[in-house]
Amino acid sequence: MAELFFELLGILHEVLLEFAAEEIIAFPWRAVIEVFEDSPVNNPVLATAGYLILGMITGGVSLLLFPHPLVRPSRMHGSSLLISPIITGL
Repeated sequence: MAELFFELLGILHEVLLEFAAEEIIAFPWRAVIEVFEDSPVNNPVLATAGYLILGMITGGVSLLLFPHPLVRPSRMHGSSLLISPIITGL
């Protein structure tokens, strides 16, 4: 009886793990697609996630183009957090 229970538990674990992995992979794709759709019914949560993903991709590409800080360290710590995105965007 215990073997049957553990076998069913293993099958349930495998199904739930596959479902979770599928959702983890599918959510970013749906989020990015939501950004580019021109439908009257938009999901703001998916659109926000899509913009977040696109921002991370853009930030990674900007690190490849500008590997060194754009603003040299100064007495005002954190100034690069305000200035660097503006310079990169321009």
